[in-house]
Amino acid sequence: MKSNVSYKLINGTMMTYFSFSFIMGADIIVPLHDEAFDVDSIESPILQRIDKALNNLKQNTNNKERAKSGFSLHYLNSFLSHSNFNILLHGASIEYNRILQNAKTIDTIFTYQINFADVTMRKNSGAIDKGASIGTFVHFDILFGQTLKGYHTIGIDIGYGAGIPRKKNSEFNEHSLLLNFEYGYSWKRSLKYGEFSFMPYIGVESYVFFPVVNRIDSYIDGGMNAIIGVKNIWDIPWIECGLLLGALSDLNVSGSSVGILGNSTIVYDKGGMSNGIFAEINIGILQYKNFHILAKTNISYMLSYYEVNVQSDISILYRF
Repeated sequence: MKSNVSYKLINGTMMTYFSFSFIMGADIIVPLHDEAFDVDSIESPILQRIDKALNNLKQNTNNKERAKSGFSLHYLNSFLSHSNFNILLHGASIEYNRILQNAKTIDTIFTYQINFADVTMRKNSGAIDKGASIGTFVHFDILFGQTLKGYHTIGIDIGYGAGIPRKKNSEFNEHSLLLNFEYGYSWKRSLKYGEFSFMPYIGVESYVFFPVVNRIDSYIDGGMNAIIGVKNIWDIPWIECGLLLGALSDLNVSGSSVGILGNSTIVYDKGGMSNGIFAEINIGILQYKNFHILAKTNISYMLSYYEVNVQSDISILYRF
């Protein structure tokens, strides 16, 4: 499954990356997927009756209904180190999740984020560039074709970011648009200690930067990323943690610019072919009733040139 608050490291105007992820706690790392996917969506009268009886028993015991919405607050911290400069980002994000549709044949989950960030670039020459970023981000997860084996899923992202310069000729004085598409198929299995899902997927990510007129290098820059990967989700009641490993390759069509996307992702573009690797760690460090705390860190290292991109997020989620 896709987690849009988990950051995508885009290190070229166009790239392909191959990833393998191991994620536990699908109901928190991927909010509301467990609530949306249930055997009441499977065309089996026997399973539907069993599920209905179990849900009624659970509701009578807990005196509450299954969560249909989620609200979370995030603290964002990112650092990009390059041979010629480094960038530090501090920010906050507000996120809302809701199940828009929960039918027998299709489920739709809506996620909306608004992000605020302060950005500082320090060059080796001693020059300092400062700016701020305000971004909005919308994500749709569409689950369909559900069977006992699993289900199909489509993810769509739409984002807009606006840079606010804090000095003249700032690199961050620009606007950005983000559009992503992802398709995968998830196999679900019940194990002794929880639910396990295995999902290969493919996707396309695209973004465009629109610098303002008074910027030093005033030209439109953009990129498109082809994605192929595998995600594994392990939902364990008493612990939630995850590991994501991957590799990325630039297709040698990138420009040379720096920017912040609508989801507060730091983007650095460099001309020429670029290859890299990355890893992401997710840990559910607290669960209390409908409250959850999740910490995650994504690290990217470019092999073709020196660049380390570290993006961290700690959030508190309430489901209702």
